[in-house]
Amino acid sequence: MKSIKCMPKENIFDLQPDALRELERALQDHDWFYHMSDDHRAYKAGEAQREHIDELLKEAKAKGYGVNAQALYDRYRPLLTY
Repeated sequence: MKSIKCMPKENIFDLQPDALRELERALQDHDWFYHMSDDHRAYKAGEAQREHIDELLKEAKAKGYGVNAQALYDRYRPLLTY
């Protein structure tokens, strides 16, 4: 009987298309609560990050990775309740 070797978890990230890899990195680094900052510089930086993420989402969707891109976004986006 042959043994089945599983790929180490850290290598799964390497199999993502570049568009999804870049999107995931941006989502990981994003300050999701920038809009609550009293520091205008932090707010502007958060806005720039958000705009970049929006562009990456559009790019991924245009390349046919829309479902995966949305799943990544949903994984990192905090659920806010007011």
